[in-house]
Amino acid sequence: ARPFLGGQQIAIIPGQSGQYDVRLISTATGCSYNATLNAVVVGSFTLSLDATFACEGDPFTITATTNQPATTFTWTFDGTAVPGQSNATLVDTRAGNYAATASITTSGQTCMASNDIDVVVGERTPGNLNNNAIICNDPANTDPNTNQVVLDPGASFQSYNWFKDQVPLGITTPTLTATEQGLYSVELTNSIGCVSTDETQVSIECLPKITGPNAFRPNGANPNFFLYSFFIDDADFQVFIFNRWGEMVYQSDERLFKWNGGYNNSLAQPAPPGTYSYVVKYKSSYRPEDGVQEKRGGVVLLR
Repeated sequence: ARPFLGGQQIAIIPGQSGQYDVRLISTATGCSYNATLNAVVVGSFTLSLDATFACEGDPFTITATTNQPATTFTWTFDGTAVPGQSNATLVDTRAGNYAATASITTSGQTCMASNDIDVVVGERTPGNLNNNAIICNDPANTDPNTNQVVLDPGASFQSYNWFKDQVPLGITTPTLTATEQGLYSVELTNSIGCVSTDETQVSIECLPKITGPNAFRPNGANPNFFLYSFFIDDADFQVFIFNRWGEMVYQSDERLFKWNGGYNNSLAQPAPPGTYSYVVKYKSSYRPEDGVQEKRGGVVLLR
């Protein structure tokens, strides 16, 4: 009869493969029983993971290495099984936690080893270019503030590579001075080797432009009020300055006028401090067909 193993049990851990014999002797009856077991000892089974470096959106490869030839692999990403992956390598683009389990089957017995790795992808650094820029590269325009534009994506990058309309320019400087219209783009490599792109659409438009200070002090460092004007015809320029009651205190037909804060520009008749409004009438140097245009603004007279 086969003994019932419901009582005391003895377990052993074989150190090597081979045939193991065991004899059981009943202390009650003196009867003995023999059993034979063929044990296969695989030994230690370990798994390690290694990932290649990648930047955001680029693929990376995770490689599982075992100390013994494994038969199958299973993978998870952030705890969720990755379907259709049974090889020792996994290609992906997502940052997160990856885990692998390797299996080895010998003589009907399966051993498994597991490990995991946190994959962090490199960040791309964005540039600082404006989406659009406008220049007036008319030969008559010699003002470097308007006949060109300096494209500056930022100084924190390791390398620069400029393009115009997707054609390489062979320029690798941190900034580029654009004097023609077109789509200017740049490849930017940051300190960890990740590449980003930035671009500016440069257009040609010779529109009139008028700027000036919002305050002045006649007895100060800047004693006169004036306006910077670009792409404006000298022959059709007029400026009118009014006090708060609508009284005109100054008028000029000179584009390079200077108002010293006096009635009709007379220092002997100083206008009181306060806010003064102005109206500028002008024509575009490059689009005279648009007719007379107006710009309104204000300036504070300080005393």
